[in-house]
This record gives sequence, structure tokens and C-alpha cells, in this order.
Amino acid sequence: MKLLTLAAVVVAAALAGLVLVLSSGAPDRSVSAAPHASAAAPGATAAADRELAAGLEAVHMRLDDLVARLEALERGSRAPVDELAAPALRPDDDWRAEPGAVSPQEWLRRYVASFAESDEGEELYRMHVRAELSSLLQPVAAIVASPAHVEKLRTRLAELLDKPKFAAHGRVVDALFAALLERGVGELSAAALQSLAAIGGRAIARLENALWSIESRELRHAAIQVVLRADPRGPDIAVERLFQVATDPLDRAFLLSLLEGAPLEAALATVRAATNADVDVRLAAAEAAGELHGEPVVALVRWWLGFERDERVRAALGAAEQSASQVPSYHAKQACGPPNARGTHDDPAAWACQQSDGGEQWLELRYEPPLRAERVVVHEIGAAGGVRRIVGYDEAGAQHELWRGVDPNTAPGPAEFTFAPTQFRVQRVRLVIDTSARSWWEEIDAVELAGPEGSAWAVDASASSNYGS
Repeated sequence: MKLLTLAAVVVAAALAGLVLVLSSGAPDRSVSAAPHASAAAPGATAAADRELAAGLEAVHMRLDDLVARLEALERGSRAPVDELAAPALRPDDDWRAEPGAVSPQEWLRRYVASFAESDEGEELYRMHVRAELSSLLQPVAAIVASPAHVEKLRTRLAELLDKPKFAAHGRVVDALFAALLERGVGELSAAALQSLAAIGGRAIARLENALWSIESRELRHAAIQVVLRADPRGPDIAVERLFQVATDPLDRAFLLSLLEGAPLEAALATVRAATNADVDVRLAAAEAAGELHGEPVVALVRWWLGFERDERVRAALGAAEQSASQVPSYHAKQACGPPNARGTHDDPAAWACQQSDGGEQWLELRYEPPLRAERVVVHEIGAAGGVRRIVGYDEAGAQHELWRGVDPNTAPGPAEFTFAPTQFRVQRVRLVIDTSARSWWEEIDAVELAGPEGSAWAVDASASSNYGS
């Protein structure tokens, strides 16, 4: 016991010294710093800050790893081998309740050791670690964050941390970010990103701040898409925000390719901001405009043509001007305005998803001005009856479930979904539709939002997919 305590003190002292060494390399920001210190290049200062933060993060994670190992050694020195067969001292589901049972820590130890025998490790041990994960979070997080362990082991453990409940466990989130930002560990970083996306919540805001520190462009673009999908106000809002801070032309062109046109104002603001960029970014913006529809798009394109000189960009703008005034058949924007479909079995003037039995799909509609609501009327044609959930978004972008259940429609026609009057004004409505509920396409002609302040038809729309796109 004394030896272990002494070892802990030595380790802590050594790590404290390392922190001091790292800190000494940081730029001096005290009031007593020499006047010429302020002349340092901002880029150099930012790079030094990032290097220092990365070093401190590595020290922090390594300390967790060492502490976990010392605690395991200390427990082993106190517990005799025959304790495994001792009567249970805790509830019946305790690992010691049955003679010969194996502790969670031992399953983790065996799993780690199995990578010395196989590149993939022993799957049976991994299954036990997954089953006991709640009691192993700290050592698992320490392994995920530690370059001392093989990448495949760290990757497989990072994949286990893909649950929203881990958002409250700071060590888990820290470990995943350490793995995400580590260089030269592609599979591990991808697994860390996938788990962070599943955790969601504040981890997504932190991911947005870390985007431009991700070295791999492919991984960075995957992370951008995670941030876009998580934005409650719509992906184009996030594209507009990220475009303002992105500096790499390839990143900016990628962001432009993700524009969906909902809300249209955000998409147009991003395209407008690109008109002063490098020619490759302008070309990407002109091509993105060709995927948008409506008179505001035509007006923006004509304004841009007034000063654009590059022939490739002008050609893309000309194509965009022609397509902007025509909404494609079955596109989400066909669900805007009052009902206008002429058929009941199939009509290109209504929205339809890419596949007839495409599982869960969504159609999102925007209303101006927003209004308090108590009823949504969905005008359905084709294989009606697939609506399963209706979500409303207030003016701040927060979502509220308005209705959940089984669509009463068994034939084409309007389906009315009622709920308690909202205390907030609804700006967007998302219909979640089970397109596999019936054979053939579920098509939506129009969606009316109604309440104490009146009723309105959608002015803009987007969807999880569009037939023919």
C-alpha cells in the first residue's frame, strides 16, 4: 500500500513538472510583458495556444490512465484471489454474486490483452465490456484517449461510446475529442466522430468549434455534415454560419454544395457572400444557385450577372437563371401554397420522396408570418395514411412535438391533425412519414397550418429526399 501511494506521488509530481514545461512555452500575456510582445503574429500566437492546449489535454488524459491503473493495482493488493468465490456483499446482480464470476475490470483487462494475440482482439471480451460499460467509463475513456494503446483497440472502444447518455460524462466526451483531433489515426478519428454525433447535445457545439482543427479534409467534411444535420433551424442556417468562418476554398466550395434552399433566405445569403470569393468558390456558388428555386433566386442571379466576368461562372449562372423559375416535379417545394394537384393517384405537382417504400422520411415546411397553431391539415394523394409524427419549430428554432399517432387517412384527401393550442408561434412544421406503411408513393400536395390567429400555407419547403433528385 505504501509503495503504491509513493508511486502515485511520484507520477503526480512528474506530470506536474511536465505541465510546467508545457506552460513555459506559452506566450506571456501578463501586464508586465515587454511592449514588443504584442507585435507577435496572430497566427503564431494561435498556433502556440493550440499546441499548448493539445499538450495539456494529452497530459490530462494520460493522468487519468495512470490513476486508473494505480487504482486497479491497489484493489488487487487488497483483494485475495478467493474473494471471487465469497458471498455477495452487494445486490444480487453484482458480479460477485456467483462463484467464479469475472469482474468488469477483468473483462476489460482481457480485452486489452487480446490485441497482443490478434489485430481485431477477442470479440467475446468486447461484448462483456459493452455489457458492463457503465462501470468502466473512466478506464475505457482513458484508453480511447491514450496513444500508448493500439489504434484498433481504441477504435473498437470508441465505437461503444455512441449513446446520448454519455453527454453528461465529461471524460468520455474529452476522450472522443482527443481521438478525433489526433493525427494519423483515420479509423479511430472516424469512430470518435460517429460517437460524438450520436451523443449530440453540447458535443455538437463543441464539434463546430473544433471543425477547422481536424487535419483530414475528408473527416472535416464528414464533421461539417454532422453539424448541419444537428442544427434545429435547418442545415442552410448552419451552412451560412460556417461559410463565414471557413478559409480553405475547398471547404467553402463543399459547404456551398450542401445548400438545400430551406430556408431560402439563408441559402441566398451564402451564395451572395461567395460572389466576392476566388473563382473556384464563385463557380461552386453559381452551381449551387442552380439547385435553388423561386423568384428571389432569379433576382440574385441577374444581379450577379451584372458584374461577373469569368466565363465558366457566367455559364453556370445562365443555367441557374433558367432552372430557378421552374420547380422540379415532385420536389418538396411542390407542397408550398394551397392544393393544386389534379390527380389523386399520382401528380408531379405534389411532393414525393425518392423511393416508394423508403422507410421513414420527412417533409419540412416554413410559414410566414409564424402563428400560434392548433391544427395541421395535410392534403395527401397517392398511398395516403403514412404520417406518424408532426414536429413544430418556434421562432428561436426549438422543436416541440405537436402530434404523434397513426394517420387516419386510408384514401387520398385531407387529413386533419389537432392538438392543444401552442403558446408559441410556429414557424416550421416537420411531417415524419412512414413511406413503407402502404405500397406506392405517399405524396403531399399541400399543408395548412391553422390556429387562433388564422391559417396559412407554406411559403418554403425541404425534404429528406425528392423523387428524381
